[in-house]
Amino acid sequence: MKQDFSHRLQTMQAAFAADPHNAYLRSALQDYFDDLRVCAQENLQPPVGELTRAALSLLRKFRNAQPPNAEEAAVTVDLTAMCEDLAFACDLLCDRRNRRIYCTDAEAVFSVCRPRAVLWAVLNLLTNAVQHTDGRYIFIGTSETEQHVRVFVSCEGNFPISAFQSALAHTGGGLWYAAETAELHGGQLLLAQTPAHNTVSVTLPRKAYTLPCIVETDFTDWLADSLSPVYTAFCEICTPRL
Repeated sequence: MKQDFSHRLQTMQAAFAADPHNAYLRSALQDYFDDLRVCAQENLQPPVGELTRAALSLLRKFRNAQPPNAEEAAVTVDLTAMCEDLAFACDLLCDRRNRRIYCTDAEAVFSVCRPRAVLWAVLNLLTNAVQHTDGRYIFIGTSETEQHVRVFVSCEGNFPISAFQSALAHTGGGLWYAAETAELHGGQLLLAQTPAHNTVSVTLPRKAYTLPCIVETDFTDWLADSLSPVYTAFCEICTPRL
């Protein structure tokens, strides 16, 4: 059975390499995870963790390769609450990397945006900070001006401008997706630096909004769902049990 799962995964990886937008991959991945879950529940497949990590890695690449969905409805989102929940959930997954993720204190910042796209964009910023910087402390937060709102991830270290620009040009990469999300909303992905820190921000135009905002999935739901966006984004850092 392990050979069957391995062969199916190799087939999907080859299909992705040939065409990252292959529509077959979405249903194939769903069927794959469903079958993995059944095997895990019936104790028929001991190395589920290894297979789950590899399949989640493919799912992450597949999600990053698709531009943010312009058809997703734009609604009022509490960006600050989203950052607080992300900090709580992602900090728990970073223990093995000796990283700590904190949400900066701030007044609630709201935005009219596409929540799934913005959530995935910010998760890409967080995973990049965890995987590619040496500092232990990572901060996520929000701020606003008269014209813009932003979600930012800040950490210790140096992120050369050339590397940032190269990452933006890498179609299907995490920063590319974040930049596409900002552009879809009429904003930008920005890099700000000091001698000791770098901060990457998804900026969005400030628009009039109405309350109440939508009720988003919170960190308890993300941690309970082994295929949640948080586990998918952090698959190379922590693999959930199915």
